[in-house]
Amino acid sequence: MEYLISAKIPWIWYAIRASGLAGYIFLFLSTISGIGLYTGLSSKFLRSEKVLAIHKHISISAWAMILVHLIFLFFDQTLKLGIADLLVPFASQSAGINFALGIIGFYLFLFIIISSLFFRFKAPRLWRFLHYLSYPAFFIIFLHGVLIGTDTNEYLISEIYWITGIIASILTLYRIFYWKFEKEYEYIVKNIYKPTTDAIILEIGRNDGGDIFKFKSGQYVSISIPEDKKFFKKYRFSIASSPLNRQSFKLGIRILGDFTQKISKIKIGDRINVKGPRGDFVFNENKMENIVFIAGGIGITPFMSAFEYAADKNLSNKMALIYSNRSVAGALFLDEIQALSAKNVNFKPYFAITDEKLAGNEGCNFYQGFINEELLRKILNNQFSGKIFFLCGPPKFMEIMAGYLIKNGVKLKNIRKESFSL
Repeated sequence: MEYLISAKIPWIWYAIRASGLAGYIFLFLSTISGIGLYTGLSSKFLRSEKVLAIHKHISISAWAMILVHLIFLFFDQTLKLGIADLLVPFASQSAGINFALGIIGFYLFLFIIISSLFFRFKAPRLWRFLHYLSYPAFFIIFLHGVLIGTDTNEYLISEIYWITGIIASILTLYRIFYWKFEKEYEYIVKNIYKPTTDAIILEIGRNDGGDIFKFKSGQYVSISIPEDKKFFKKYRFSIASSPLNRQSFKLGIRILGDFTQKISKIKIGDRINVKGPRGDFVFNENKMENIVFIAGGIGITPFMSAFEYAADKNLSNKMALIYSNRSVAGALFLDEIQALSAKNVNFKPYFAITDEKLAGNEGCNFYQGFINEELLRKILNNQFSGKIFFLCGPPKFMEIMAGYLIKNGVKLKNIRKESFSL
């Protein structure tokens, strides 16, 4: 350990080593938290939205520390590295491949950060592809740290690298193959509903009429179509029916991409493979006495399970729904919501219609325009405290709604958000 701390070593060399090691540790934490989010492992310890926030902050911290590491290297008078030496792999004649690995890892991680900032919601497929670079980025920087040899000859630092490297390797393998360990159910489509021109509701159950899996209100499943090899990937959809119904479950699906176009052509009796249920965006009847659900468009689907469950059990929990749609005709589950409201006196739905002009005969719980702070105040009678808020919809929609709530004194711990892009 004498090499780690010595009066003979310039302070900047300590800064170089400390920033490099800190950047690596942050990158390790970013990698494993990302794996935890995707596989659902992290939900055993923290809510997914909290882990996502931690993951974002750690990722930015990792890149910042790596950048600081490069800056300190530039000002070091012993190595005397130029800008090209630090930014162009193999540009330095004195530094070998181990040094070049660090530069390559830096750029890979930079691409990941940029993709998350600019492409996550605008180009989710590109974002997912670029996000896979996080795995080679981590292992390249791991090799850089181990092979560069500055500190890894010391027992403590060597142990940090090898223990974290082994953990990351195991979790990466789990990330690749975890789907093989998930139980898959072979179900059939029992019924099909087409309530709007751009959406479909599938009722799914067992072919023999037996009980389906158990789930909680707000959870989702991954589905695939076995007959079509092109669509081998699993796509996630929230369950939109009561957990008390053990004969079948419903999925509300907006027809947007290739897979949902395929779904729109499915027929009653067709086979469908289901994995799950998963997710921690759940309604807890024992801990949530007063809940406000704010939905944008297809974001209504995970909430339907809670509404049906509350009506089936005749719960006393107070529920309010504030539901935004472009038109009345385009509001998915509109008839079901109004029927559940008539059945459950503790459930109060409100509808905001943005594009279509209201005729005036829809009812007093219909409002013209977007959900804004003024409408929230009006519906909630300025009473924001003592409530749990569930938000689901497009990312920008949830960001704006959360901003309104925080501005009116709602604590972050009382705001739950569902992100389908996880």
